[in-house]
Amino acid sequence: MIVAFILSWIFSNDDSSVPDNGPTVHAATWPLQLPQSAGSYTRDPNTATKPTTKDGTTTLSATYAKDNQDAVIVLMSRPTTDLKKFMNDAAMNSVTIQPVTGTSIKAMCGTSLDNNNTSCAVLKDDTAVLAVGLLDQSRPELAGVANSVAEQAAQ
Repeated sequence: MIVAFILSWIFSNDDSSVPDNGPTVHAATWPLQLPQSAGSYTRDPNTATKPTTKDGTTTLSATYAKDNQDAVIVLMSRPTTDLKKFMNDAAMNSVTIQPVTGTSIKAMCGTSLDNNNTSCAVLKDDTAVLAVGLLDQSRPELAGVANSVAEQAAQ
């Protein structure tokens, strides 16, 4: 339900006329695939992560568990060049920059309009990686999860 809402917002709110004033974004040379694990979060290896494509944007998602409990929904979307616009299209409010602990990476975190779940996203090349917390995780933790997934996927 959460993923469907986010996907519908991303695909229905495409405004290609919005300029991207951020850093130069390079096209990813790595496959769009979610890793099996990211830190202490893992996804079920028997659950397929089938990508969907609409209007030139490919998206896939999976639920990751921690301590045997569903904890985070991770969504990857490509191509994306503007993380702020991505968060807006994903219906996030109260969006702020969140440094990823131990890195120079800056995530964007917000609260979803439909269910008040905290979510954080990072941009890796031209791919947005969004982590939606299911257990009231902090913004720093979710930013770390999004970055960990992005780094694992890009290897």
